Amino acid sequence: MKVKLLVARVGVTFSQNRGDEIDVGDAEALRMIAAGQAVAVDAQAVADAQAAADAQAAADAQAAADAQAAADAQAKVDIDAAAARAAVAPEQAVPQAKPEKAVK
Repeated sequence: MKVKLLVARVGVTFSQNRGDEIDVGDAEALRMIAAGQAVAVDAQAVADAQAAADAQAAADAQAAADAQAAADAQAKVDIDAAAARAAVAPEQAVPQAKPEKAVK
C-alpha cells in the first residue's frame, strides 16, 4: 500500500524523508497509520487492508476457540479416565505406606 510519511525513517539500506510517498506491506501501512507516522495515499486501499486484517483476526480467533474446545474435551476425557482408574476395587488398590510411630 502506498503511504505518505509524516516522519522520516532511516534503515541500514534506506533513508526516507517526511513527505515521501512509499510502498509498504498492508500490515506495516496500517501500523504506521495507526501510530501517526503516515497517511494513506489511497483511502480505499486502507479500507480494503483493514477489512482483510479484520477477517484474518476473526479467522484466527475462531481457530483459537476451536483449539481450546478440543483441548477442553481432551482434558475431560483424561480426567474421566483417571477417575475410572482411581475407582478400582480395594483389593487391587496399591497399599498405602503406614506412618511410622515416633520413637520415644
